[in-house]
Amino acid sequence: AINSAGEGVRSTAVSYSTIPNAPLAPVSIAQTSPSISLAWSPPELTTGEPAVGYKIYDVTTISTDDVTVIYDGSFSTALSTIIDSGLIGGQNYLLAVSALNSAGESSISAALNVSTAPGNVTALSSTSSAAANASITLTWTAATVSTGSPITGYKVYDRTVHSYDELSETGVPAAVFNH
Repeated sequence: AINSAGEGVRSTAVSYSTIPNAPLAPVSIAQTSPSISLAWSPPELTTGEPAVGYKIYDVTTISTDDVTVIYDGSFSTALSTIIDSGLIGGQNYLLAVSALNSAGESSISAALNVSTAPGNVTALSSTSSAAANASITLTWTAATVSTGSPITGYKVYDRTVHSYDELSETGVPAAVFNH
């Protein structure tokens, strides 16, 4: 404050921060049937405090009212995570990241279009030939793929005690294998 006698004692300083910039779009590190591993870069720091946490959103729906937080890392500065809850095998997801600091939450990043690996085959059965067990035929119900990448083939393994040996990679989405 100032008057005719001069300037008064200055008040204590007030500090403030601005919300962080949006991070870059996440990248997929790996997918399994029920999970997706993601990584992302921190947002560019132009002013204010750095990000102290991140949220990942499923933005598959068009309406912003319908976006779902599928990972809340509000107090984690980790730049990667595994989303392993609530995902369905063989389904496509659009995932985006936001950054958090004491001033609030950034806008969301560009979305990553990624699908989980197909679900497991079901109804696996086998029949062997009558000619001295010279061959075996396996049949199964195809793995589920609802909106993700189509199945391009199956791998068939022979399990011996404590190990697996790959017998074949079919290369076609067939549900029958003869050996």
